Amino acid sequence: MHLAVCVGRNVGQGPRISALTRSSKVEVSTIGFTERIDELMAVSHVLVSKPGPTSLAEAVYTGLPVVLDHTSRILM
Repeated sequence: MHLAVCVGRNVGQGPRISALTRSSKVEVSTIGFTERIDELMAVSHVLVSKPGPTSLAEAVYTGLPVVLDHTSRILM
């Protein structure tokens, strides 16, 4: 499995995410802010995200299955 973790402008999280313990069968790439999210979604099998309206709209439009983080309210 390959996880592409988009940290946006919160680039300080990249090293923390890369340092997490995981199976040797899981590769992780951290990606900072990009305007090419649509291209990442096009090659993805599922989106795991916070419940933001833009990400959800793009995922629904492309037919990408979504798993939402339900620990907070929808971000506007």
